[in-house]
Amino acid sequence: MAQPLIRMTMMIKRIAAIVFFTSVWSQSVAQYTVLNEVWLEAGTQAKMNDLSISLAEGFRIHEGSASQTYTELGLQYKVNKYLRFGAGYRFIQKPLLFSIYEYDHRFSFDATLSYKAGHIQFGFRPRYQHRVNGISGDDGSRSKTYSRNKFSVEYSVSKQIGIELNYEFFMRLASGDNFIDQNRYSIQGSYTIDKTHKFSLFYMLQQEIQVTWPQLTHVVGLEYSYNFKLGGDSSTEGK
Repeated sequence: MAQPLIRMTMMIKRIAAIVFFTSVWSQSVAQYTVLNEVWLEAGTQAKMNDLSISLAEGFRIHEGSASQTYTELGLQYKVNKYLRFGAGYRFIQKPLLFSIYEYDHRFSFDATLSYKAGHIQFGFRPRYQHRVNGISGDDGSRSKTYSRNKFSVEYSVSKQIGIELNYEFFMRLASGDNFIDQNRYSIQGSYTIDKTHKFSLFYMLQQEIQVTWPQLTHVVGLEYSYNFKLGGDSSTEGK
């Protein structure tokens, strides 16, 4: 078990180095505030035939300090091997000053299109997302709506190890003025211990564009998922 994990980690480090030098080059074109974050998530998924229900807890660290925690509930329906529909709700808590917290509510609806050719799987996930931001006790009147479009290519190194490349852009849906304000580039390695337990390690470069003070954020993340079946198919697939 140790050797495959070591190989996967080395591969991620090499590609992450390429992405890092690309980000350095991008800073010569535009002025960014460079930041670092760590994302951690643990979740479970229950499958019953073509229906999946998931629950996850997440914790994010921004420049060495806790930035947010969240609880997310998801629902996904498999139409066939090429198409899935999903919906999700995320409750987000972000510390502000002293005992004051900002509580955000995020709702999303998406479709996942995938096609597998040999060891390679191509994916596209369009998502509609509405997020309501509100400081504890206020009316939550501040909100943001996005169209998120994610493209992915995954290569199955073996039955246990997978390497995935992703690109996603965020289009802000504002009244009469839609524009892209964020890009995400990531590489992810996954290790499936068995049909129940799965670990994923990823590096992501998050780039803000068309905003007043753009940020370039390096994100390292670790995810764990516990999957089980209530009946029918027992396959385990990532988010």
